[in-house]
Amino acid sequence: RMFVFRRIQELYQRGGFREIARGIRDFIIFKTNAESVFLKLTQSATLNIGDVSIEFYLEQKEDFARASGHGERDVLLDFIDELSANDTVWDIGANIGTYSIAAELLDATAEAFEPATGAQERLNRNASLNWVSIDIHDYALADENGKTILSHEDRSGTRQLTDSGAGDV
Repeated sequence: RMFVFRRIQELYQRGGFREIARGIRDFIIFKTNAESVFLKLTQSATLNIGDVSIEFYLEQKEDFARASGHGERDVLLDFIDELSANDTVWDIGANIGTYSIAAELLDATAEAFEPATGAQERLNRNASLNWVSIDIHDYALADENGKTILSHEDRSGTRQLTDSGAGDV
């Protein structure tokens, strides 16, 4: 019980009530099986950041978090405020396309770099849902040329490049 109160206090100090709500949402999504119920009830969600609304298909539990800003609402708001029409954005590790789609909706050009095939497919679906076209480059960017493995993890945003193990080459 004391852990719960300490955790709530930490979340409040980090970001107020919004951060507490995010923490509760993440607990429900990632620590329970509630996502299966949500996935059956709804197929998409809308992320509203400033004047931009991005639609996401909900296929995996991580999609719920990304569709609510994934703890990056302030960064996304700054990104949108700084972006100008005709800018070019390199979205490195684009995942399901939050930044790429926001850029395209604001008349910038997005170059999405996403080596994971599952994330590429979800990015394509989300781009179509938002009526934008995004150039998706199916490789990772690094400081040297070569081939390596993108590890398999439970959450796509936590994958990393490695020399061995299972994953996407």
